[in-house]
Amino acid sequence: MPWFTRAFFLLVAGFTLAGIVSGTGCTRRGTSTPIPPTASPLTTIDVDPKTGSDTTGNGTFAKPYKTLTKAIAVVKNSTTTSPLTIQLALGVYSAASGETFPIVIPTGMTINGSGYGAGYPKGSYINGSGEDTAFEKLAGAPPKSAFTTLEIGAGVSTVSLNGVYVGSSRLSNPSGSLYASFDALGSGAASHSTFAAGTAVTSHPRAVGIIVPSGNIDCTGCAILGGNYALAALSLPGAAPPAVVLNGQPTQGTIGGNIGIATDGTANVNSSFQTFKSAHYGYQDSVAPLASPSASLTLGTVDFGNGPAGSQGGNSFVGGNVISEVSVTLSNVEVFAEGNYWNANTQGTNAQGQYPKHTVFSAGTRGRNVTVAGNAQGAAVVVGPIPPPTPTPQPSTSPSASPTSSPT
Repeated sequence: MPWFTRAFFLLVAGFTLAGIVSGTGCTRRGTSTPIPPTASPLTTIDVDPKTGSDTTGNGTFAKPYKTLTKAIAVVKNSTTTSPLTIQLALGVYSAASGETFPIVIPTGMTINGSGYGAGYPKGSYINGSGEDTAFEKLAGAPPKSAFTTLEIGAGVSTVSLNGVYVGSSRLSNPSGSLYASFDALGSGAASHSTFAAGTAVTSHPRAVGIIVPSGNIDCTGCAILGGNYALAALSLPGAAPPAVVLNGQPTQGTIGGNIGIATDGTANVNSSFQTFKSAHYGYQDSVAPLASPSASLTLGTVDFGNGPAGSQGGNSFVGGNVISEVSVTLSNVEVFAEGNYWNANTQGTNAQGQYPKHTVFSAGTRGRNVTVAGNAQGAAVVVGPIPPPTPTPQPSTSPSASPTSSPT
C-alpha cells in the first residue's frame, strides 16, 4: 500500500470521534455532466428550481434554467470572455430538483444566492453530495472515500460564491468516508455563506464545512460548521501549501466543529473577527499530513492578530466547555494571536478576556486558552494587545531661515 494511501486513511480517521452513521437519503454520484448549452450573450444566468426549465429555459430572468448543473454546463461551453454570474433564486437545489453532484465551478464564475440570512431552506440552499473523484485522485485515496457538494477544481481561479447555504441534509455516503460541503482544490472566495448547512454533523462527525487541499480560500462573514472539523487545510503531495483567509467584517464570522480550524502545519492562516464556537479546540495543527514522510515539512504562517499576514485580530475565543482555544502540537510553529478576546480570568487574561500585556506561551503550556505540547520544541503562541502604530514623524512647522542674499 503506497505511503500516501496510508496517510489518507490516517487523515480520514482524524475527521471523526466515532464511526459515521449512514442516512437513508438519496444522493447523486459523479462530476457535472455537460448538458448541450444554449447559446446566449448573457452576462448573468438566472436559475430557479421551482419555475425554471433546463429544456425550454434560456437563462434569462423570464425563462430561467432549473438547475445550477445546467447553468454551469452552459458557462463551460460559452465562447464569451466576459465574467459570468449565475443568480440563484430562492429554493433548494438538490438531486430531487435535477442537480448532479458534485457541482464543479469553472474559472471566472460568480454564484450569487438569494435570501441569505433567512436560513435554509428559505434562502438559496445547494443540498446534495457526490463522489469527490478529483480529491481522491490527488490525495491517492481509494474510490468512494471522499464526497462533496461544491468544488473548485485544481488550477481553477477567480471563483466567487456569495449568499448561499451549502450542505447535505441527508448523507448516505459509505461508512468511513469523508464529506466536505465545499472543496477548494483551486482558488476562490466566498462571502456571507453557510457551509455544512443542514448537515447532521453530530450524526456525521466526518462532515466538514470547508476542506482546502493545497488550494486557497478567502471567506468574509461566513458561518463554517462541521463535525470533527469545521475547516481543514492540508498540503497534497507535490503541491503548494494551502492558504486560508477569514475576515468577519462587516459582520462577525462563525466557526463551529469540534475543532474549528485544523491543519497539518503547512497551511497559511489569516483570521480576523471570527467567533470560534468550537467544542474542543478553536485551532489545532492535528491533521495527519499527506505529504511524503521523507519530505521536509514547510510550516505555514498562522496569524490571528498582529502577525506577518496582517490580521487585525478581533477574534473571539470564548468556547463554553472548550479543551483549549489554540492548541499547537508541532515544533517550531509560531502562532500570532494579539488583539483577541479569550476566556476571562484564564492564563493571565483580565475580567474582559483580554491579555493586558505581551505574553509568549512556549512548549509545555497547558490551559483553556492556549496549549503547546511539551515536545513541540521552539513553538510559541504570542498573545496580548495590538501595539499602537508608531507615529509618523511630521515635518517641522517652524519658519525657515531667510535665504542669504546673493552678492551683486
